[in-house]
Amino acid sequence: MSSLKTQHYQLHQWQPSDEVLRAEFNENFGKIDAAVGGLLATGVYAGDGQINRTIELPFTPSALLVIQNFPYLCDTYTVRGGLAMRNSPAVVNTTEGVTIVENGFVVHNFYLDGYAARTNSSDFYYHYIAVA
Repeated sequence: MSSLKTQHYQLHQWQPSDEVLRAEFNENFGKIDAAVGGLLATGVYAGDGQINRTIELPFTPSALLVIQNFPYLCDTYTVRGGLAMRNSPAVVNTTEGVTIVENGFVVHNFYLDGYAARTNSSDFYYHYIAVA
């Protein structure tokens, strides 16, 4: 039986004189899986052409990367994906393409004053990775 525990997750730690129990290893792995499993989300969504669309996640991301299955993320006038952080959307000039919101993110599909957001265009798929 372990005689020590880690500070943050109370994982079992053994000293040379401790008896090692399989159940304690299984408990450690369960705690690690629970902690790490809630920190990352990946997925794919099909663009549907809506001007604004919310993609829901089980947490509010601190960082989010969206990539269109197209040769480039953005050009001079169009946002097609990118890296968004809390309070810092993925933009080209002032055009927001991806914005983090509570428990998810918003993608856009519009053209305004010469700039476009194409992170929800019909007939395209978008891949994302979100970090809590």
